[in-house]
Amino acid sequence: MVPGATFSAAGPSAVGPFTLDDSPSSPAPDSQATPNLVPGTYTIAAPVAVAGHFLKSVTCTNGATSLPVKVKAGQSVTCTYDYEWVG
Repeated sequence: MVPGATFSAAGPSAVGPFTLDDSPSSPAPDSQATPNLVPGTYTIAAPVAVAGHFLKSVTCTNGATSLPVKVKAGQSVTCTYDYEWVG
């Protein structure tokens, strides 16, 4: 994760922009839960680069390794964004 990365999502359910930060000193959370999504396809826009960190990969628990992500009824999907420090 990168400091203060803002993500946005589009799909059948409203998933507004949210900021994630895995720094212990940040008030921003390091994860975002959105329960009760309507089944369908969701596109999650993640920053490609922030503060010297570059997006290396996306992995989701439903097997997706790229976006968009398809969510089925009753399914719980977690996507992890792996950033690499390039300094």
